[in-house]
Amino acid sequence: MLSYSVKQLCTAHYQRWVQAGRPEFEAWVPGEDAYHRRHRVIRGCAVTDCRRSMNGCAPRICTRHTELWQAAGSPDLDAWLATARYEPPPHGERDCVLPDCPWWTTGPGSVLCRRHYIRWRNNGHPELSDDQLIEWFARLELRRDPYVRFHDLGRQVRLEVQFGLQRRADIGDRHTAPRTVTRALSWIRESGVRSQMDWDETQWREFCHVARKGYKSLSYAFIRDTRFELQRLLIADDPWADQFPRDSWDLRLLDLANEDCCRLHFGGIPQPWLRDLTKRWARCRLTRGGNPAGLTLSAQAITRLACHFAEVDGVAAGPAALNRARIETWLAALQTDGHSENFRSRTVNCVGVFLRDVHRYEWQPDLARSAFIYDDAPKPRAEAAVHPRAPHAAVGGT
Repeated sequence: MLSYSVKQLCTAHYQRWVQAGRPEFEAWVPGEDAYHRRHRVIRGCAVTDCRRSMNGCAPRICTRHTELWQAAGSPDLDAWLATARYEPPPHGERDCVLPDCPWWTTGPGSVLCRRHYIRWRNNGHPELSDDQLIEWFARLELRRDPYVRFHDLGRQVRLEVQFGLQRRADIGDRHTAPRTVTRALSWIRESGVRSQMDWDETQWREFCHVARKGYKSLSYAFIRDTRFELQRLLIADDPWADQFPRDSWDLRLLDLANEDCCRLHFGGIPQPWLRDLTKRWARCRLTRGGNPAGLTLSAQAITRLACHFAEVDGVAAGPAALNRARIETWLAALQTDGHSENFRSRTVNCVGVFLRDVHRYEWQPDLARSAFIYDDAPKPRAEAAVHPRAPHAAVGGT
């Protein structure tokens, strides 16, 4: 698996690059690739007519001939090979059962050649029945290559993950290490969901126990990004129809997000009619090119007014109850809350623009005609000016 995404290397090859003294990367890769190909080939015994695979402990000869060579006192190998002759054992030889392997097994009780036996042992002694043999051999060939397995996923969630991988490749703004996807797939399997859309982002975050930093956050990000791309695909025909009824808008789905703001929240407004009115106004401002960050401040200001309105008149109070008198009590409460003059001025002005547009476009005919913000924002305090020719007290007479 790719562990060092900057270099796109697995741990073993990254360590080999470090041990080589961190040479020029582009020049090092071709030689390492050739070395890798040479060492992936299983070589046979150098004794003539012997088709056992080479022993890992002694170069160029199999385990059986290694024992004969050592029994001869481990002489010079080339001189010993010149006189060595292959003699078949009484029980005969048996071919390795793996497809296209030309070597014999280590004995009548084994079905694998020496090198394939070692690989089988190092992979945890998997079952070698006829049904599983080909699958294990295919995975064995990919053991050193990065890959992701989807075999035990449901059809729906498998297609979703594959779609997420394809979108990552199409967008091309980040590298996705296979182990990142593998961990994400483990979570999906453990969750038991039939689709990633069955849970929202909060449920996935809590299930995955993700911290702010670390490799786990990358795997969670893959699930989150895949859900987002799926949602974008599902609402592609009319994204506003999907987002407008919600109390929180994902501006990325509307292609309106920027680096300062990607969401707008309206859930804090208690009155349903005022919440819908605020969303209608926000949509109008956004489609006219309004700044999402500025609309966030406006939504917060309207929420403050709505909460005061609900506290005084109740959540069930209608548009007619929101009149100038109620606005004045809100202005007074805003002043006593201890906010700075700049904060109060910005909040009052935001609500003023909102009310002005509601009246202008007649979005709510039942709203009191006196519901206006006039020149009610706090004025900045002017510093006492000193006239440059102001007379000074006389120090002494002439």
